[in-house]
Amino acid sequence: MNHAMKKTIALVFVASTLLVAGCCTTHHVTQWEYKVVRQNRVGVAYADFAKTQESLMNDLAKDGWIFVSQSDETLCFKRPVR
Repeated sequence: MNHAMKKTIALVFVASTLLVAGCCTTHHVTQWEYKVVRQNRVGVAYADFAKTQESLMNDLAKDGWIFVSQSDETLCFKRPVR
């Protein structure tokens, strides 16, 4: 066997070993924590409520919370567990 063929076989062996090793490793799964916030807007003007809601959401975002959904006056947030 010539030198070039030996190098090619070695390269194929190394590449296949790395491929198989990469497939066998476990992938990191993000763990989440959740926060549910209920705001009462009874008797509050829409503009005031919107301003309060923006302030709340900005404060939570600074702490790493990500907005997920809203249902009526309930806001749901998530962030990776610290």
